Amino acid sequence: MLRSLVGSEMCIRDRCTHCTFEMIAANGNTTICPVCLNTFVATRSSEEQVEEPLPRAVLPAADLRPTSAAPTQSIHESLDMPQCEVRSVSEARGCWTDFFSCDTFTPETTPLIPLLHVRGLDETGEAVWYSASVLDVAGITLEHEHEAQDNEAQVHWVKLSNSTDSSAARLVLRSDDVELILLLKDVHLEQLADQPLSLKTKVLRHRLMCNQIPASADMEPIRLELRREQMANDVQFFFLAMEPADFCKEIRYRLQNETDFFQDVGGVTREVYTEAAKQLFAEEEGLFTRVLDGAADGGYLRINTQHRSGYVSRELLERYTFAGMLLAKALMDGYTIPVPLATHLYSQIMQRPVGMQELKKLDFQLYNSFKWMLENDVTHVEETFAVAEAGPAGQLFERELCKEGSQLAVTELNKSKYVEMRVKLELVGKVEEQLKAFLNGVWSVIPEFVTMTQSLDEPELRQIWVGVLEIDVEQWFEATEYAPPCTAQDEVIRWFWTLVGGMSNDQRRRLLFFVTGSSCVPYEGFQGLCSTQGKIFPFSISTIPLDGNPGSWMLPRAHACFNRLDLPMYTSQEQLEENLVMILEPDFMGFGMDE
Repeated sequence: MLRSLVGSEMCIRDRCTHCTFEMIAANGNTTICPVCLNTFVATRSSEEQVEEPLPRAVLPAADLRPTSAAPTQSIHESLDMPQCEVRSVSEARGCWTDFFSCDTFTPETTPLIPLLHVRGLDETGEAVWYSASVLDVAGITLEHEHEAQDNEAQVHWVKLSNSTDSSAARLVLRSDDVELILLLKDVHLEQLADQPLSLKTKVLRHRLMCNQIPASADMEPIRLELRREQMANDVQFFFLAMEPADFCKEIRYRLQNETDFFQDVGGVTREVYTEAAKQLFAEEEGLFTRVLDGAADGGYLRINTQHRSGYVSRELLERYTFAGMLLAKALMDGYTIPVPLATHLYSQIMQRPVGMQELKKLDFQLYNSFKWMLENDVTHVEETFAVAEAGPAGQLFERELCKEGSQLAVTELNKSKYVEMRVKLELVGKVEEQLKAFLNGVWSVIPEFVTMTQSLDEPELRQIWVGVLEIDVEQWFEATEYAPPCTAQDEVIRWFWTLVGGMSNDQRRRLLFFVTGSSCVPYEGFQGLCSTQGKIFPFSISTIPLDGNPGSWMLPRAHACFNRLDLPMYTSQEQLEENLVMILEPDFMGFGMDE
C-alpha cells in the first residue's frame, strides 16, 4: 500500500522565492527548488485554491537526499567540480539560462579517479560504496575471486592486493568497478571527451548509479500500481508528486491485472517506460512533432510550435515537465527509450549554445534564407524586427523581436543581430514555456546532468539515451544464447531466424519489445541488454514441449525481466510463423502472472 505524501498534510502549489519556478510541495514544509536549489518554506496564501485530493494515493516525501547513495562518502561533494569556471552555482546545477549565449564548462586538469566510487563489501558482507581515491591504482592487481559470485550479471567480487588504505587486505570490490578505475587511471576530466564512446558511456552510467539509493538500503522501494491503457497518465500523476530525492530510490511497478511488485526485476520497468513514452510522445498527443534533422528513419522529435508560449495551460506545462522526468528516470535506471529528440533539444538539455547549424537541421529553407541575408546585400530587402505569427484561434498577430521592432528596418549594419534574434525565436522563443518545463523535468531528476554529460556531444548522448532503432538480424543472431538442451542447430531455431530475417524493422522491434520490454537495442548492442540495476542478461532462447495437452503452451512466451524467449517445438515453419504473427499484434502485449 502506498503511503500518502508528507503524512496527512495538504499538497499545494507554490513558487520558488528565488526563480519563481512553480512546483508541488507540502504545505509548511521546507522545500528545495529543483531548478535553482533555493531552500524555502512552502506556504498557501489565503486566496490560493487548495488542490482537490485525487482518488489515488500519492508518494511519500523522501527523508533522504541523493547523497545517501554512498554510505561511506558524500556523492554530491565528490561529483562537484570546483575547478570548473561557471557563472553561478545555480547555472552549474541546471538553472534556466539564455541558451543562445550560454557559457560552457572549462575544466582545469582534474583526475577522474577521485570523482568516482566503487562498490564493495564491508567486514559484515554488506554492500557499501568506497571512494576510488582510497585505491592505489598504479599498484592494483587482482588476487582472486571472492566466494560471492554473481554469474547472472557476469560480474564478480575481487580482492585487491594494494591500496593507500591500511585496510587494503579487507577491500572486496566489484570487478566491473575496478576495471573501470583501471581504464581511467591515466585519464583526466578534460581528456574524457576524446575517449571512445564506450568508455564515456561507462563513466556516465557509473556516475548515475552512484546517485541512486541502493535496493539494499534500509528502506522499502517505492511501489506504483499502473493501468496499461492509462500508463502515461498514471506515471505522470505519481512523478509530479515526487520530490527530487525520490527518483534516486528504487521504484517497482505493478500492472493492474498483469503483474505483482515482486515480479519487477527489470522487464516490467522497461515496459512501463517504453509504453508510457509511446503514449506521451505519440503524434496525436500533440506535445512533439517530427522533423527530418538528418535522420533516415522517420526523423526526430521537437516541441510542437502550435502551442505558442503565452497561450499554454498549466496542465500542458505539467505534461512537458513529466516528459522530461520520464526520459531522465529511464536514463538514470540504465534503460534505453525509443524517443529520439532533435539535436537542438539535446544541446539545450546540456546547456550548450544553439544557432544556425541547429536551425539547418530543423528548417533548411529558413536556414538558407538567413544564410543568404548574411552573405548578400540586404539594402533593398523590406524586413523589420517583427514577425507575423498565428494565435491560438488562427488570428494573425505581430511579434516584435525587440522594443519597437516593427519600426526598425533590417539593414547591412544590423542584419547579423536580426538573424541571431530570428534563430533564437525559432529554436527557443516560440516554445519557451514548454521548453523550460521540459528541461526542468530532466534536471529535477538528474540535477548534475550538465556536468555529467559535458564530455559527450549531442549525437553521442542520443545514442546512449535512445539506443539503436534499426535492428541488425546478424548481430542479434550472433549475440543470442541458448538454454540447454536447445542449440542454434535445432530445427525450430533455424525456422525462427529465417522468419526474423524476413520481418520488417518495425516487426523486429515489436518482437524485441515482446521479449525484453524495450523496442530498441542498447548502444553497446545486444550484449548490453540488462535486467535491473545494470545486470547483464543477453537475449536467450529456450525450447519448451508442444504435445497438444491442455497444460502445454502453444504461443511463444517471454520472460522480459531476463530477456528470454521460450519457443514451443513446433512441427513446421508455417506453424511457428502463425504463432509469431499473433504475439506481434498490438492487442496481444501484456504480462501473465507467471512472469
